[in-house]
Amino acid sequence: MLLPKVLLYQTEDCSLLAEYLMNANFDVTVVNYACVVSEIKKDKHDLYIIDHYQAKNSLLPNLELLKIIRNMNAVVPVLFLSNKQSYRDIIEAYDAGATDYVIRPYNAEVLVRKLKSLIHIC
Repeated sequence: MLLPKVLLYQTEDCSLLAEYLMNANFDVTVVNYACVVSEIKKDKHDLYIIDHYQAKNSLLPNLELLKIIRNMNAVVPVLFLSNKQSYRDIIEAYDAGATDYVIRPYNAEVLVRKLKSLIHIC
C-alpha cells in the first residue's frame, strides 16, 4: 500500500510533527526555505503543509510560497499551520490558495483526521 505523500515546509523545527505524521502512515518529506521550490517541482505530493511557526513574523513569505504552489499545482490540498489568529491573516491565507488553516495549539489526532479528510482517505 502506498502511503500518502506529504511535503512539510517548516519555518522552525517541526520534527515532532513530522514524526507523528510518519507514525500515522504518511510519507513525509520535510523541507526548508532553501529547497522547498525545487522539491515542489520534482516530486508529486498528495498534500502540502506550510508550517508558519513564528507568531511575530509576517505571513507574507509563506503566502508567496503558497501562491507558487498554486501556480504549479492548483488541485493538491495545502494546509496552513500557524500561531497567527487574526481574521485578516486567516483570510489572506485562504485568498492565497490555502485549502485549510489550522491555528496552534492543535490536537495532533484531530490534525491527522483533517489531513486524511483533505486527501480523501479513511
